Amino acid sequence: MKKVNVGVIGAGRIGRIHARNLKFQIPGAKLLAIADVIMDSAQKLAEELEVPVCEQDYDRLLERGDIQAVVICSST
Repeated sequence: MKKVNVGVIGAGRIGRIHARNLKFQIPGAKLLAIADVIMDSAQKLAEELEVPVCEQDYDRLLERGDIQAVVICSST
């Protein structure tokens, strides 16, 4: 099965929930990147889930050619 490379924008409460679901519950997804304006939050989540890419600026995540889908979990 070919996996879809996914990025998560937002590493707060809902971002953590969605990132964990992508990593552990959705076989067709490969969690490739996490972005959050609070870099410490993004780094902690990326380390916890062994996600290779961590960004503070979500634009850098969106510019990546290897990201095929994005889950937006930023606050309102």
